[in-house]
Amino acid sequence: MVIPHIAKWFHANWLILNVDKTNIVKFTPPNLSCNPLTIVYDGELLTEAWNFKLLSPHIDKHLNWQRQNEKLLPKLNVVCYTIREVSSVLKSEVLRLVYFENFQSLLEYGIIFSGNSSPTGYIFFTSKKCNENYDSSYF
Repeated sequence: MVIPHIAKWFHANWLILNVDKTNIVKFTPPNLSCNPLTIVYDGELLTEAWNFKLLSPHIDKHLNWQRQNEKLLPKLNVVCYTIREVSSVLKSEVLRLVYFENFQSLLEYGIIFSGNSSPTGYIFFTSKKCNENYDSSYF
């Protein structure tokens, strides 16, 4: 099994496998039902996770990015609202900086992974709506 090899590698590199924080994810197609995993390490059962957060993106066991998009959309809406509210006060150049620092960075970091999952259309619609809030000639 793989777990003893992982534990050996951790030990050789002066690392400790924290069983309390370790989850197991079994990637399966959504239309296939599988038995749950039961993996024991040092007498403790490793729990199977349905979804997890890897750096920033949220991933589920079906490699479905819907949860990631559900987490991303409210953040983008907040930035879009902020740009709309300050668009009458700030110059277009400053709005452009606000857009790229807040909206575009969130969009580019998460959208690469999300592919064509269902909420992606809402995210692009939000992006278009946000772009309408300032002079788009600078973009």
